[in-house]
Amino acid sequence: MVAHGVLTDGEPFELWHGALILMSPQSPLHAAADEKLAKWLARRLPDGFTWRTEKPLRVADDSLPEPDLVIITGSDDSYLDRHPRGDEAALVVEIARTSLDRDRDKAPTYAAAEVGTYWVVDLAARRTEVFDQPEHGRYHRVRVIDFDTPLDVPHVDEPLTWSSLLPA
Repeated sequence: MVAHGVLTDGEPFELWHGALILMSPQSPLHAAADEKLAKWLARRLPDGFTWRTEKPLRVADDSLPEPDLVIITGSDDSYLDRHPRGDEAALVVEIARTSLDRDRDKAPTYAAAEVGTYWVVDLAARRTEVFDQPEHGRYHRVRVIDFDTPLDVPHVDEPLTWSSLLPA
């Protein structure tokens, strides 16, 4: 659509179940949380994994969301000619302030795509909803972790405590 002039490059849309969904602009807190998490991961992610922010992830033939952050297998060079698939994502993170319900509704699609772990970071409530153990199109475990509680990050030896990145 960009190549045909329907959309301009960089417009805040994502493809979700065949529809173009307008994305909300990021608040300063949302942008800071995304950036701080990326920097935290850059220092801790082991070889064999890489992270991306706001880049396409193929989760279905008709869905190409751009999550806030993704940990994927391989290196940046692994994805020069295609977007990573859901089953190559160890972690998908959506940081939510105004998009909380929509981000929660993404969980079944991410589970069906075999995304290992999905986080919905609720900035207003200062908690993370952790969805993991995907099987048959749903996550079999869902937990709510407050920002003061250490949170296990797939393939990272050190737990993350959001309150250390985003003080109250």
